[in-house]
Amino acid sequence: ALALVDAADKKSAPALVRMLKAPDTSTPASKARMETIRLNVGATLLRIDPESTAAIQFFTNLLQKEGTTRGRALKALGEIGPKAKGLVPALIPALKDKSPFNREEAAVTLGLIGPDAQPALFALFKLRYESEGDMPIV
Repeated sequence: ALALVDAADKKSAPALVRMLKAPDTSTPASKARMETIRLNVGATLLRIDPESTAAIQFFTNLLQKEGTTRGRALKALGEIGPKAKGLVPALIPALKDKSPFNREEAAVTLGLIGPDAQPALFALFKLRYESEGDMPIV
């Protein structure tokens, strides 16, 4: 259903913000499913309003977590592309992730954001020259 929300439909934004801010009452068995739903809500909100503080805070919190949660957030932001520009500062630390997948996903996401990712250039160059060969960036 979230895929049907048009990016120009700003009147959906308040409901999406409420969904993001709602307490997580999922059970351990449904935690992954709820995370997927919340990722989709956050991504939809960023598509509607790239400056949404609720969506930016939501993704910033996810990017501070380790492992697959960070990886899934990076993947979602890559799919959003330039509209994820408000998250460039939160993406830079992901370039130092211990997971080669997450480092690569962070670099790709920054590339997909485009010129607005310029504040990450130094970190990208540093990653390229300090890489141990497990993730070539060209």
